[in-house]
Amino acid sequence: MNKQLLIFFMTFYIVISNNSSASTISRCIQPDGTIEFTNKGCSKANSLHSKKSFTRNFTQSHITTFKKNKSKRASFNTSGFIHLQNKMIKAQTLPEMEKHAQTITDKIRSSAQQGKINTAFNMVAATYAKLSKYLKKRQWEGQSVEEYTLKIRSFFEEILITQSTVSTAEEFNRVIQTAWKKYQVNTLESSAITLSEKR
Repeated sequence: MNKQLLIFFMTFYIVISNNSSASTISRCIQPDGTIEFTNKGCSKANSLHSKKSFTRNFTQSHITTFKKNKSKRASFNTSGFIHLQNKMIKAQTLPEMEKHAQTITDKIRSSAQQGKINTAFNMVAATYAKLSKYLKKRQWEGQSVEEYTLKIRSFFEEILITQSTVSTAEEFNRVIQTAWKKYQVNTLESSAITLSEKR
């Protein structure tokens, strides 16, 4: 019996010795932002933040930290594009607002020409949303809104509603041109009505 116990303990010791540095705990950041510690490694859905390796008797450990690569910000979310949107919204005159709207559509066209149709539509949607938020804020505060601001928002809305019909840069460009012509016609009609009312 003692001999069997001795063999068992010797075998157990050899197994433990051979596996003494085999433990690793990974700190994983899950898609919802929570952190999970696991000894099985991070799944593809989770990003590896740090990894700690240690001996089974915890006498030594080593931590490796991984810097998360900064993902490139989407075109509609860059500070430059947001600055353009803000300049357009703060414009004091119709020509000034039109000028900024044209600059924004130039950026959108450029994105479409690079084959980034979805990004181009996201830029349109972001601009439309920003204008809508601004107009709603003005209404809540009981402040007046220039009619041309409403028309510029309608211009971006006109492009936005064509999303399902566009698949190439050429089609996207035609949509922008058509929306701009429609905007100009509406603006001219409004000006003509205003002039006739003044008379």
